[in-house]
Amino acid sequence: MKFQAEQQKDPVRSRTKIRLMDGKQCVSSLVVYDLQMRVGESMVRIGGIGDVGTPPEHRKKGYAAKCLDYANGWMLKNDYDMALLFGIKDFYWRFGYATCMCNYDVTMRTVDAEAARRKFKSRLMKAGDVAAVTALSQEANTYRTGSIDRSAYGASPIQPGKGIDAPIVVVDARGKFAGYACFFSNRDVLQVQEIHALSMAALESLLPAIAEIAVKLRMHEIHFRIPPDLPVADLIARLGGTMTTTWPHESETMARIINLRTTMEKVAPTLDRRLEEAGMLHEIRPINIETEIGSCSLVPDGGVVEVAKIVRQGARIKLPQRRLAQLLMGYSTPEVLRLEKGASIPASLDPILNILFPRQIGFCWRRDMF
Repeated sequence: MKFQAEQQKDPVRSRTKIRLMDGKQCVSSLVVYDLQMRVGESMVRIGGIGDVGTPPEHRKKGYAAKCLDYANGWMLKNDYDMALLFGIKDFYWRFGYATCMCNYDVTMRTVDAEAARRKFKSRLMKAGDVAAVTALSQEANTYRTGSIDRSAYGASPIQPGKGIDAPIVVVDARGKFAGYACFFSNRDVLQVQEIHALSMAALESLLPAIAEIAVKLRMHEIHFRIPPDLPVADLIARLGGTMTTTWPHESETMARIINLRTTMEKVAPTLDRRLEEAGMLHEIRPINIETEIGSCSLVPDGGVVEVAKIVRQGARIKLPQRRLAQLLMGYSTPEVLRLEKGASIPASLDPILNILFPRQIGFCWRRDMF
């Protein structure tokens, strides 16, 4: 058996198909999407793992596992920093992945959305709106850990359409773009997958426009798949709604570190900013980080954090790379990760670690999933 890695054409994003071949027959395969993901405002290159599949006659032979192991090595060889996937329960942890984001469902009644004030007109998205939609999305996600950088896409994942699921925009009295929303619907649910606007008034105007769609679908409620710190969530809180947070166990959105050194180097500017905002930029001492895939040290150097080899005088933390990924993504805390078998995190480092790696609401938008 041998592996093949083939670059595939995709109008939106670069992708490589990895196949495990038995002679001329493919017995398992997956796709690695080449993406840039934010950790704070920093960008790391990630391999988005998708389309993992094995023909029925070849299942339960360990072929998918071989593909995943090979993909980890292939990504390291090809200069990826981290990897992300959306996984089934209790499988991908074996390959170094850990849950790194919650699932959120914000719901409001259609009648409550109808009651929102409409100061901006709404219409279907047009081709001329694509650039404005992309720019607003990029701006709204500047510091959103887990969000994907759309500037590297060949085409926007949000395009004009027809029918009930077509994206809508709101415009001011002069017809100038002011916000957008895009959807998914079936016979059971109307889900707002993305919603941003240039002002709170424009954002509020999107709600009755969405309510009109819900009425056409005979939906009594509207679901928003959004992070709960989004401005629209504040509007829904004023008008009435509910929010459900789910913490998946070893499933759903999962991440791992591929290259520890390059990941930390790319995240370092975000660490600098966090320390500066906390007034601690000149207070940090060297911190050695040890994982099963390598080690590095965060070393203060002239008011910035440098990533270097292990230094003798540094404090030491030791934990599996997948738990460090959770720390980087703001999903877990030093206090919790200290419970991990084999982890070593001195309690004296908690204050500085909580500044460097604060809890965050990481989020990947549905249109960016793979």
